[in-house]
Amino acid sequence: MKPILIIQLQRMGDMILTYPLFLWLQKAYPNHPICFFGEEHICKQVKDFFPGAIFFSWTTLAKVLHTDFFFSLNLSHRKEAARLNYLVRAEQKYGYVENRDGHLYIKGKWQLYRASLVQNNTFNAFHWADLNALDVISLDTIKNHKWSFLTNSLSFPLKLGLFLGASEESKYPNSIFWEELITFFLNKNRKPFLLGGLKEKKLANSLIEKFGLPKSMDFTGKFNLVEFAKSISFFDLFITPDTGPMHIATFMGKQVLNISMGNVSPWDTGPYLPGNMVIRRYTDCFPCWECNFNYECKNNFSARFVCKLFENEGNFEDKEYRLYFVSRKNGLFYLKSKFMYKNDIVREFWFLVFGTLLGLWNEEYQINKILRRISIYDEDIINLLLAQARYCLNEIKVIFKNKEINTNFWKKFDIYFRPLSSYFILEWQNNNFSMSCLKRSIYFLERFIAWLKSV
Repeated sequence: MKPILIIQLQRMGDMILTYPLFLWLQKAYPNHPICFFGEEHICKQVKDFFPGAIFFSWTTLAKVLHTDFFFSLNLSHRKEAARLNYLVRAEQKYGYVENRDGHLYIKGKWQLYRASLVQNNTFNAFHWADLNALDVISLDTIKNHKWSFLTNSLSFPLKLGLFLGASEESKYPNSIFWEELITFFLNKNRKPFLLGGLKEKKLANSLIEKFGLPKSMDFTGKFNLVEFAKSISFFDLFITPDTGPMHIATFMGKQVLNISMGNVSPWDTGPYLPGNMVIRRYTDCFPCWECNFNYECKNNFSARFVCKLFENEGNFEDKEYRLYFVSRKNGLFYLKSKFMYKNDIVREFWFLVFGTLLGLWNEEYQINKILRRISIYDEDIINLLLAQARYCLNEIKVIFKNKEINTNFWKKFDIYFRPLSSYFILEWQNNNFSMSCLKRSIYFLERFIAWLKSV
């Protein structure tokens, strides 16, 4: 049988995040070998996590171009990945692909949806692990996959792995945070072990010296990826701001507490499996694609709240911090919190809307329920969405008549409507303003307006 090709030219964490897709492909296409194309240094490190998979890189490009694939799925946004997706021989192609004229297109409605999240992920609730798969894997396959479910509990584990850093300074706590957390654990007779790469070594040395810890508790800079994965089983709980190590720990079945800060969204890339948790300092601008407020979510991020979580076994929350529990909704990843706020309900609304509009499910009854809840919080949001949808419906006819559009058109709309306006502009361009695309957009908007009017 023809093999399947997954193109992933992004970072290490992005490659690791394809692990659920790999498992689902094995189940859905059991007779098709699964191949990955990635950067060579990443492929060498991750290949042991994907038993039976075939890995290609630029050094073996010729072999890829002479192979007939069942389908190719490009999960990268880099131009060379789109070019490669054009060049490979595949019966079906998904993701970014270049055409013979050098123009970029996106194949697959869920890959198109993910592209619409660029600078626009405030109300996204679809995890990237699910978005990786939804164009080629059925919802039933995802829903029925048997994972090891953990319990949402923080009942004082004995051995804790603390991963000190992340890819960017804005995405991990300062030294004061780690000092407060280590002090707390030591006072409770727990053992905090320090992990990280070479760039975390200096911080680890200072912490070891400050607390008089044995050097054997400092694992920074000592492990390659495979060794790190093997070491995970030693810990009872893994605490990390870095999503790469977090994904490894998650898929190894280890419970994770993700310290989330900076311009990352746990809805997009949080720990995938139920039973894991995310803690975030709440700000009005969360979540964001890029920071415009001097990383307010990182500033003054205190370990005291994390300590209170352990003292209350995860049953504590206040207005300044938000604790999310990884769960499932309609078979897909979903973050739940003990306290629901206005934007959480709006996010759930868009989750149900896009799942319905893109054919995953038919949840009109649930959509109507969510809209009624939104109207209780703020009826103006309903009126705003209705006005924006009607305005968009009027604009469509002019846009399709001229067959051109300003790429910032979607930003003309209020943030509450931008999930749909951002998706629309990409779909229109992607389909060259075809008549079938026009009819589909009008149908979407008419359904959308009908839901709003029913409240």
